[in-house]
Amino acid sequence: MYQHLLVPLDQSPLAMRLAEYSIKFASEIGATMTFITVCQDFEGTAEGALQRTLSPDRFIDIALHEAKQTLQAALDLAALHGVRAVTQLRIGDAPFEEIINEVHSSACDLVVMASHGHHGLERLLVGSQTQKVLDSASVPVLVMPLRSNGE
Repeated sequence: MYQHLLVPLDQSPLAMRLAEYSIKFASEIGATMTFITVCQDFEGTAEGALQRTLSPDRFIDIALHEAKQTLQAALDLAALHGVRAVTQLRIGDAPFEEIINEVHSSACDLVVMASHGHHGLERLLVGSQTQKVLDSASVPVLVMPLRSNGE
């Protein structure tokens, strides 16, 4: 069975639901976990350039604050359930590449990601980053269909 899960989290409302489901799964199979968040290269955006100009000392803190909070919340939840977990925070413009790199560097054997619970024809579109991981991963990818309305 799987021994080390990689769970990419973003700052969407579904991130903690994905963390909860994946922690429960890891607990049931005795796996360890790595939570990863990939932040867009904030410096390359107009907002980032402005923030860096106005407050260069706080630039990184502003850019990464929410990501750090999400990762810490997932780590705390894993600890509460007795699941050993670590976090990785990456900066890049291609999240799927960072996720694939983490699969290899952490020797993960399963990636657990969320789709966004689309209906009808939208259901065929898993999500651009999820689809790219599905296309590129050398390990299995478990896609959890989650919706923000709790279903």
